[in-house]
Amino acid sequence: MIIKKVLLIQRILSVYNIPLYAEIQRYYDFYVGYTEKNEDIHQELKNTFQIEYLTTREWEASSEDEKKEFLYRLSKVVDEYDAVILPMEPVKGILDVIEYLRNRLPVLLWGIGVAAGYETEFDSVEYNRPSFQSMIAMADASIFYSDYPIHKYIKNCIPECKMFVANNTVKVKKITLNPKREHILVIGTFLFSKQLDRLINCYKKAFDCNDSLPPLIFVGDGEARTDLEKLVKEIGLDEKVSFYGAIYDEEKLAEIFGNAIATISTRQAGLSVLKSMGYGVAYITQKNAITGGERLNIIDRKTGRLFSDDEELFEIMLDIAERPSDYVNMGENAYSFYYENRTVEMCAKGFIEALEYCESNRRI
Repeated sequence: MIIKKVLLIQRILSVYNIPLYAEIQRYYDFYVGYTEKNEDIHQELKNTFQIEYLTTREWEASSEDEKKEFLYRLSKVVDEYDAVILPMEPVKGILDVIEYLRNRLPVLLWGIGVAAGYETEFDSVEYNRPSFQSMIAMADASIFYSDYPIHKYIKNCIPECKMFVANNTVKVKKITLNPKREHILVIGTFLFSKQLDRLINCYKKAFDCNDSLPPLIFVGDGEARTDLEKLVKEIGLDEKVSFYGAIYDEEKLAEIFGNAIATISTRQAGLSVLKSMGYGVAYITQKNAITGGERLNIIDRKTGRLFSDDEELFEIMLDIAERPSDYVNMGENAYSFYYENRTVEMCAKGFIEALEYCESNRRI
């Protein structure tokens, strides 16, 4: 069979994936379907991409009649496509959807491939839901955020030939690296689960030991911001710690990253890892940080630092104060790694390879 028209179904539209969608669109008549409406993002994307609001994800329907009705309506949506890519989420009813759709067209999965989330440790035990193993075995092909799941599922007898990697990444503005950096950066959504208060307390301890420690800059917003600002004032760090708020302009972000010695996060290491690497900034995080696999890009002392506890984080901050050039060098290594291994074009290649595999191996 020949695959020309592809539908990617997502729960929400992601602006950061626009460059990825554009790259895939160079090869296929590519549509993005979504099930949770965000009017602002919809307006931003509709003039750039072919998108379709699917109105519901009723594959979690409770009754058999509801399930049959949903599958019928879903089939009407996908009938005009040559392949469909579903989110790799082991929710109730997803196995029925995969099995039903595979009788009509190739079904691919895209996602982390193991349990992960803000409240779930990477590759933790799954409870009371279909396993990733079952989904991956049933689908025509699977596309993962990293190669970690492939090694896992090969051992569990999933054929390697039907598993592909599209390393999760973001597009950045290419810059000339600045050898002189001025600050330490914290960027993202400030959630309580990220435990950024620990980072501030470690920074205070290190500053008390060495007042040449570079300033700490927070870029972003979120539920924990007010408490973090209050903590900074309480411990007397007003002159050393700044909160810039959320910044989306890539020119401004490029300037901020370009002056950063390192990016630090305590309990979370997601796409900010790739953003930092693309801008030539070393990333520092906890060894067991919440991640979708992005943390696996960090090679300790080469492209960033990994710490076990607050004492090690304190020591790293002291090290930054005493040997900032070491971290600038790690950032240069990270920059090379990003452009050699983690560009959006390389991510899209994983999708293209998976679709080509389905085209060659699909049972007619």
